[in-house]
Amino acid sequence: MLELPTPRPAIIKIAIHFSTLKIMKIEVWDTYVQREDGKIMHFDILVDGSATPAEKVIEYGRTYLQSKAFGTKTLTTNECRFCHVEPATPQIRSHIEQRGFAIIEMENCK
Repeated sequence: MLELPTPRPAIIKIAIHFSTLKIMKIEVWDTYVQREDGKIMHFDILVDGSATPAEKVIEYGRTYLQSKAFGTKTLTTNECRFCHVEPATPQIRSHIEQRGFAIIEMENCK
């Protein structure tokens, strides 16, 4: 009778491979800012999950708002709140590594 090898070593190799992956965790900051036309912008500020200070997150949000063609009211910790932590996609990770933050536009951002 032919004896087949057990699949166990392949499973162990896969487990070791995945355990060595470095997955970036990101903090998601839920942000609502009033535009000068009265509409409320809703966007998320994404930063490295290594406990970025709120002041730095606000600075990133202000940088983003300066890029808009319309004016907005002030961005403070009242408009921007920590929401949760999640794993970063490769695209988000790349953006954060290049700029320090990423933005996901949700509502009234254009």
